[in-house]
Amino acid sequence: MRPVSRQWIGIGTGVVAVAATVSLGVVVWRRRRRVVGGCEEAELESSGMDAAQIALVKELSAQVESLGEGNELNRKAEAAILKKLQKLNDCVHKQHPATRVLIAQYCLHAYQAHVKEAADKLAASANAGDPSGIAMKSQEDAASTRTQAEALVKLQLSLRATYLDSAWDILESLNSSPPHDLVESSELTSKLYSTQLDIAFMLQDVEKITLWYEKAQSALEARLKEADAREILMAFLAAAACGRLNQVCKLGERLKNNELDGIHAGAMQDPTRVDYNSVYTLALQLCAGRGGSSLADFSRDLTWKAYRVKSAKFRPQVAATAEAAVLRPNLKAGKFVSSEVHANTHLVCSGAVAHCVNPGPVPLPLSGFCSRDDVLLFGYFDIVEGKEAIRVTNFLTLKRDATSRNGRWIGKELCSMIAVAGPRAGSKLSAVVLDAELVLEEDS
Repeated sequence: MRPVSRQWIGIGTGVVAVAATVSLGVVVWRRRRRVVGGCEEAELESSGMDAAQIALVKELSAQVESLGEGNELNRKAEAAILKKLQKLNDCVHKQHPATRVLIAQYCLHAYQAHVKEAADKLAASANAGDPSGIAMKSQEDAASTRTQAEALVKLQLSLRATYLDSAWDILESLNSSPPHDLVESSELTSKLYSTQLDIAFMLQDVEKITLWYEKAQSALEARLKEADAREILMAFLAAAACGRLNQVCKLGERLKNNELDGIHAGAMQDPTRVDYNSVYTLALQLCAGRGGSSLADFSRDLTWKAYRVKSAKFRPQVAATAEAAVLRPNLKAGKFVSSEVHANTHLVCSGAVAHCVNPGPVPLPLSGFCSRDDVLLFGYFDIVEGKEAIRVTNFLTLKRDATSRNGRWIGKELCSMIAVAGPRAGSKLSAVVLDAELVLEEDS
């Protein structure tokens, strides 16, 4: 399929990719400076649009909202929208600025929906007949999986042209418009910049990410008092993905007792999810000068990689340490002991954010930051017994072993137990430092 940047073509399948979704909100229309949750007809008519444009805006608004809530892509609606956009072709650049941003947002969400669907299909195919993913596959099965993956990756180029390049083209054209042509509201300017940042992430273009993060951040700062919790949360996710730890700390302070706690609860239910409460906690430690890593490295060295965890070993220095490591049973002083690696466990790096499921009997979500050669992860869970609550924390630092040819990463793990409620609240009950050695295989 020929890639086209300004033509709109229908794609029925998707691609495999590791991507951070940092969607910064949906364009909404305003009436008398009051945000309206939907596109009411009287409001759209006052904008000077004709009936066809109004119908397109309504359709786009409904689909962007649905996809933003995590629903599957509506193929019938997608075909209808692409047909209408194809008719517009270059005239799309003459649409109202809010409509253009909305079209770009739809492209972004549709791309992400295709990616997720394809990744789910490939994972299901790879584990067919073996839900655990542990059993060895035959050479024929492995070859079939590789063939499917290669075909989907090739298709990614067409999807990129259909959705991402087209969306970028629309927003670049809008940015080059005269200032008065842009917006009458600072909110829409913020949406424009943040959507362009989202697309830059999907394109994995560090130069574009750096440029549009600064613009999106400045636009948000200008209207921070008006921003709702969802907008602040999305800005927080963007700051984390860009490795801007100071902004993670600042925005996380406004979210820590509500949204971030909910994200942590969700990650405990599904440890493959990034625990952004752990990301926030780790950022606080790093900004306070603890953790032994340069803050600048994370923002300058963004990376998009997925590594399969082939093995994980941990070593305590003394017997007392071995007994106190609650997350690492059966350790022996002075010796590396292997921990169970869960089926299909991956260390995923997306921008500056890293995530992995803890290797061992407790499938704890470990989330944090990464650069090309360094990974810092943190995770925690609470144990409640009567009136006392004890928090078990795990802080893992890894560095690529430059002398190893088998993908070895080495580092330290700090396991702690702290009383957070009850008569011993605030007391550190134990702290154990272990040597860590993981073998990671980069996904092709």
